[in-house]
Amino acid sequence: MINSMDKISYLIKKEIDIKKQKPIYVQIADTIREKIKKGELKEGDEFAPEYEFAEALGVSIGTLKKALAILVKEGLIYRRPKLGTFVGRKIKKNILKTTKNILFILSNHRIPDHHYSVLFSGIEDGCRENLYNLKFLTYYDDKNYLKKVIEEGVDGIIIAGRVKKDLVQLIINTKIPFIVIGDLVEKWKTFIYYPRIEIPIKKMIYEATKYLYDNGHKKIVFITGNINFPYYKKMVDGYKKFVEEKNLDSLFYHLESDVDREKEGYFLTEKALKEKPDAILCGNDLMALGCIEKLKEEGFKVGSDISVMGFGNLSISSFISPPLTTVDFETFLLGKESINFLKKIIVGERKRKFIWNKFKIIERESVKKLIS
Repeated sequence: MINSMDKISYLIKKEIDIKKQKPIYVQIADTIREKIKKGELKEGDEFAPEYEFAEALGVSIGTLKKALAILVKEGLIYRRPKLGTFVGRKIKKNILKTTKNILFILSNHRIPDHHYSVLFSGIEDGCRENLYNLKFLTYYDDKNYLKKVIEEGVDGIIIAGRVKKDLVQLIINTKIPFIVIGDLVEKWKTFIYYPRIEIPIKKMIYEATKYLYDNGHKKIVFITGNINFPYYKKMVDGYKKFVEEKNLDSLFYHLESDVDREKEGYFLTEKALKEKPDAILCGNDLMALGCIEKLKEEGFKVGSDISVMGFGNLSISSFISPPLTTVDFETFLLGKESINFLKKIIVGERKRKFIWNKFKIIERESVKKLIS
């Protein structure tokens, strides 16, 4: 006969998947939290002693302790010395008083774009830690549908992607607290107040170009996306600023229309090769993948004959041959921090701008050091 403690362990274990990218301790915490919300775990239910609980779940005691610590902090469970760990006494009040409905709007862009899928994962994680509900909407200028979604109940909004000023104005008119991640695709009057997270793309690309220069590269070609969008225009500005300071040739290429990022890198590399570069800096890692494919087709050894550097640090970048040197601006953490920034706006703090300065260069084998 299965006792109640064994049953609890069984209910949780069957939800854990070691193949998922999400850490095991987070999966355990998420599963327990969800079962409390659904009423499958009730007030006063007792968990097995931690060493037995960990063994039943097939995890280390350290992993289990991390999961339980999250739930204790959230007030969903509590520990009684020498007695055990129990489901908390004020579950519904704890959940309801802190829960908010957050809407993430991805404007005129695709969620398969790795940057936004990772950003969304970070936002989702931030909502989970705060016991917030999260809705997701891809927005292609359908204002009526957006209004219907908002009418269902929204406490805060995060907007990212190719954001137009009429979308921001629409959200301003709703009086719902919101933030924008990145820049608008159109110029707007500077006195219009709206809180946003600024990503210093120009500075990041400047530092990436400097990194190649410091490693001995003097003929650096930059390939990027459509510079009609501020995101890519700032990239070019960062590149040009550095090469002009060093009196290097300003060599950059871009396409006017959106295509598959890998194909874009492939096509632009064909143009870049006419400059006989010793390094190619790419506007994102997928573009770098296409660049590397083209260089290999032309008989070049990447990281030896020509260096290649990406931007974004996609998970695939470490598996490319050779592994890709790139810029990591911690997109997942950016998503989590956007929730903390939005929380401040929700409680009435007047924040205009938050600059995201967390980025670093990830050194791998695709860039050759021409000087020691």
